[in-house]
Amino acid sequence: MSSSVQLRILCSPCGYDDITKGSRSWCTNCEEGLCEDCENAHRKNKITRNHKFISIADYRKIEHVSISQVCEHHGENLEWFCKNHDKALCMVCVPSNHKSCADVISISVASKNARQSTALSDIVESIDRTLSNIEQCITNRDCATREIEKQELEIKKIILEMRKKSKHSLRQVRRKIAPGTRINFSFL
Repeated sequence: MSSSVQLRILCSPCGYDDITKGSRSWCTNCEEGLCEDCENAHRKNKITRNHKFISIADYRKIEHVSISQVCEHHGENLEWFCKNHDKALCMVCVPSNHKSCADVISISVASKNARQSTALSDIVESIDRTLSNIEQCITNRDCATREIEKQELEIKKIILEMRKKSKHSLRQVRRKIAPGTRINFSFL
């Protein structure tokens, strides 16, 4: 087969039902192709709605990237990962160049940790957004409380002023009425 011929990437979920459908996107979390219908369902499902998708064209670009799995110095398979140096290692590299490194783990564990780290980073990002929203709500509530308190003081001031004016007006009315007439102003 020539290198210009590309295999069609089929929708994995449809394949489980023996349906042959081409993929429109690639779920990087599930590592499988999805047709339009399955992608839409994938985005709606509570468990998979936060998964990351890339187009099949972008996936094809990534698909052909070659990552060497052999040590360039010793020709051995890369089976270990040094966290201190962020480097893949073979069995010869570990004792010769990384014996003092505390964090040398297997490639499979490093790969699993990388996926968990991405998921954790998504969770942290979501928590940060939520905290930011909560802080904004608290700020808005505090501003609203201050505004209400300010309006309450203004209303009390207006009421006191109106009361003073009413009492003043009633006193003037009392003075104008004949001095011998009795009027009950006790309701004030």
